[in-house]
Amino acid sequence: MVKQLKSAFRFLPLSPRAQELRKEIETLPLLMRGLGDDWTEARDDLLAIRMRLAELASQSAQGNLSLRIEVPPGTKWENIQMRFLSDETVEITTPDSRRLCNFAELGFEDRRKSGAPNTAWVFLRELARAKDNEIKRPVREPARVEKAVQALRKRLKDLFALGDDPFRPYRQVKHYAPTFKLSFSNPDDR
Repeated sequence: MVKQLKSAFRFLPLSPRAQELRKEIETLPLLMRGLGDDWTEARDDLLAIRMRLAELASQSAQGNLSLRIEVPPGTKWENIQMRFLSDETVEITTPDSRRLCNFAELGFEDRRKSGAPNTAWVFLRELARAKDNEIKRPVREPARVEKAVQALRKRLKDLFALGDDPFRPYRQVKHYAPTFKLSFSNPDDR
């Protein structure tokens, strides 16, 4: 059962609560060695952890649980860099850290299609691929793009806990331009 609980963490985003449960599970084999035949206490602990894991997975699936990237006080969008390593993975660099994340960990999973990125992630990825982060070709459905940018803007603000707008004013530059550094690592994909 401990093995099953450990493997369940592969499907959960990184969060303080998930890390706390992970630590509890890692201590269980040590606790169980000293119990001998008395499994009652260990069984109750395992069931409690299993219930908390199910609750955590449910919250994750509903989008109520997501990662937050800590940045030092005074950080501005210009100090943040996002570099796509693949269609699903991005390297995020802040003034004091660097981390690899996938779209699901960052809260960009489509709730309708499990395992697929949402339109905000797709727009961010295409913006990273575009030369100078400018998508200049005409858009068939501007309202849809606007909605994706709105969702992206909100998610980025929540993710980094920064109040400023992560995009330059559209009216000034006539396209969606990020104020943070955005790139795609493979120039052949442009």
